[in-house]
Amino acid sequence: MHDQQKKDAMTQYLQLRHEIDQQVERLLAIHGSQIVCRPGCCDCCVNLSVFPVEFAVIAAELEVIGNIDFDSQAKCGFLEKGLCRIYESRPIICRTHGMPIVFLDESEDDPAYAVSFCPLNFPDLNDDVEFNSENTLNIDLINTRLFAINQQFTQYQPEASSQPERIELRLLTGQK
Repeated sequence: MHDQQKKDAMTQYLQLRHEIDQQVERLLAIHGSQIVCRPGCCDCCVNLSVFPVEFAVIAAELEVIGNIDFDSQAKCGFLEKGLCRIYESRPIICRTHGMPIVFLDESEDDPAYAVSFCPLNFPDLNDDVEFNSENTLNIDLINTRLFAINQQFTQYQPEASSQPERIELRLLTGQK
């Protein structure tokens, strides 16, 4: 039963990833030339950590690809000449880079929704541009779903209590 719940969580993760890819495609169509992120642009890329469910899915996908080197000196060890070597399996956060995301900004006394995006994007931004639910990604909703999927994935794992909440991607290559 527990293995089935893990598999179900991994399937839900893949579904979420697919939905995000579709949303990003839609945003690229809406915002067109305002999104300057393209292959070779890696300003947002850094070594990061992911939830265990995300790590498990990426690890399973990379098993099929074979051994991938990790450059621990690079800002992201999976970059090679500015291109991501795990692009098809990249984490959700990487899939949302550069897109206009909306989130609840609780840094002020009066929390309010804010929009963030890569500073390279929207170079011609002016007061006429209005961000709304139709032309942004709601990162809070994405993170809530991802967290719930991860909870399902780790819920019945006895080793989960000794595992970190997040796992560094460099461990995909066996590096310590």
